[in-house]
Parts: sequence; structure tokens; C-alpha cells
Amino acid sequence: MAEECLLQAKDLSGLLLLYSSLGDAEGIEKLASLAKEHGKNNVAFLCLFMLGKVEDCIQLLVDRLIQKLQSL
Repeated sequence: MAEECLLQAKDLSGLLLLYSSLGDAEGIEKLASLAKEHGKNNVAFLCLFMLGKVEDCIQLLVDRLIQKLQSL
């Protein structure tokens, strides 16, 4: 029930807390994708880091840096 409420509210930080507390790797994987879609890069990074996806973490940071440089 809590998961459904957090999903409907788009509370990605709450979902991160829930999934990490439960050790739900599948939920964290889905949350990483959802966070990227919504531009919540901090949540996406933490999800990827907890899953041990270092290359994806680096790519997320590089992509964000490129976006920032293009906006200058």
C-alpha cells in the first residue's frame, strides 16, 4: 500500500527509502529508470550506485555535465 501511494504521489525519495529498506533490488532498478525519466538525477545516481552499476553512474554524471555545458 505504501508503495502504491508513493508511486501515485511520484515521491521518488520515499520510494528510494522504501526499496532500500526492504532490499528490493528490482524496485531500485525500476526507480532508477523512473528517476531518470523525471530528471531526478540524485535519486537515479543513488539507485545505480546501490546496484553496483558504476559505469551507469559515470554515464549519468557525464550526461548531466554535457547538459550543463550546453546551457552555458
